[in-house]
Amino acid sequence: MQKTKKLLRYIFHIISRCIYWIVPKEFRAAPQETTIDSLIKNSTTSASYENFKEFFKTSILYSDIESIRKYAIQSSISNDKGKELFYLEFGVFKGNSTNFFSKYVKKMYAFDSFEGLREDWLGSWGKGRGYFNLNKKIPKLNSNIEPIVGFVQDTLDDFLKKHNPQINFAHFDLDTYPSTKYALERLKPFFNEGAILIFDEFYNYPGWESGEYKALKEVFKDEEYTFKAFNTFDQQVVIQLK
Repeated sequence: MQKTKKLLRYIFHIISRCIYWIVPKEFRAAPQETTIDSLIKNSTTSASYENFKEFFKTSILYSDIESIRKYAIQSSISNDKGKELFYLEFGVFKGNSTNFFSKYVKKMYAFDSFEGLREDWLGSWGKGRGYFNLNKKIPKLNSNIEPIVGFVQDTLDDFLKKHNPQINFAHFDLDTYPSTKYALERLKPFFNEGAILIFDEFYNYPGWESGEYKALKEVFKDEEYTFKAFNTFDQQVVIQLK
């Protein structure tokens, strides 16, 4: 009896495999991914959508980084008739975004330690403290960019005391909650009315609720800003201060 059952199971297995390969690919059921990685990604997308779906209706939606960055910087300079306001970036790394934004303004100040992350980036894949380290080597930057070298916790207060700036634009690419919150708290009194802020890792990744989004929510009340643009294929978000 046992041998008969085994033989039948074997025959059914062979028949099922033959049927699978006979059926055209477009009619085969796709295999279901049940890895932790896939579950995290799916839940992240769902949570991001549910949290921001009402704002999508009243914002501009983009599908690439360059377009949303262009929108952000052009929106800010339209609010700077005298071209005397300040434009800042926090998190330079190799200078790609810094050089991009600087093409639209007279001068840009770029903050970075060039030693990588100051703390672990919670929710990221493998980006612990020190990730992005360039060993203090400043990348090639356009001539109208002034790098402010050091961790923002060590350099920002002196910069604000020296310049007492009216800030019209800020790009936040510090990645982590503690550094982003520190910068937002210090900068808040210096932002110009209508200033544009663009965040590089605001949502749509694991742990976004505990990153730049959390920092913004703790420093600014909802009525103090409006959402202007989202990159729905990535993580960038633009807001305008009231």
